[in-house]
Amino acid sequence: MQHRTNEPLVHSVDEVAKILGISRGLAYQEVRAYVLTSGRTGIPCLKIGCRYVVPNAALLAYLTVAPPADRSEKDAPPPAA
Repeated sequence: MQHRTNEPLVHSVDEVAKILGISRGLAYQEVRAYVLTSGRTGIPCLKIGCRYVVPNAALLAYLTVAPPADRSEKDAPPPAA
């Protein structure tokens, strides 16, 4: 596999905090949430040795906004007139 861009393959948690504009503590909290919930919530990460890193591709996917899977009727937009 060849890496063809200038983007790093992984980011440190500190770098992710700067990228997202959040505190270092919140970034670590979100990484821990990812680990503790088996990936259901939080910032996606990998543990390499005693260090957590966030793959660039996972960070981009995390930042992608998708519509909720199950919207209730009250959350649905009003019908067109």
